[in-house]
Amino acid sequence: MPPMLPPQPRSAATLALVAPAAAGRFALQCCKACGNFIYPVRNICPTCLSQDIAVTDAPAGGLLLSETTIRITGDPFFRERPPVRQGLVRADCGVTIIAILHRDCPPEGRVRLSLRLDRGGKPLLLAFPLHPESSEVADDPSLRDLTMDPAAAAAHLADPDRP
Repeated sequence: MPPMLPPQPRSAATLALVAPAAAGRFALQCCKACGNFIYPVRNICPTCLSQDIAVTDAPAGGLLLSETTIRITGDPFFRERPPVRQGLVRADCGVTIIAILHRDCPPEGRVRLSLRLDRGGKPLLLAFPLHPESSEVADDPSLRDLTMDPAAAAAHLADPDRP
């Protein structure tokens, strides 16, 4: 039986975040006309309606506003995984993001945002604590189980049809 993958449908605009996610960078869409960062991804800027949008590295800091732990879900992929902490983060670049939280993120404190690839090769927003002692995917079994390692990410970018 093939491994179960995260939910797959994503828009073409979301797929533009795959390269920064494979590199572990925090990048979002940014409107070239008005300079505002955009999240969730869109085909036009919600501020000025420009279609001139590019994916750009964004300030990675943010403030965790609230959080919840998802213990029960109808999605088969997540049903087989440990509980997942998700939080609402007000990013320093001005957008509000729902991110998967590292286990050591403080409640309602400062966090560092990152994009990584999920097991299906799609972008996944993560939040990490600011202190460096435990600020990587490998430190949290829940995040490690949801994400693709960097070597596999490079292989996935070279051959997107590879599992």
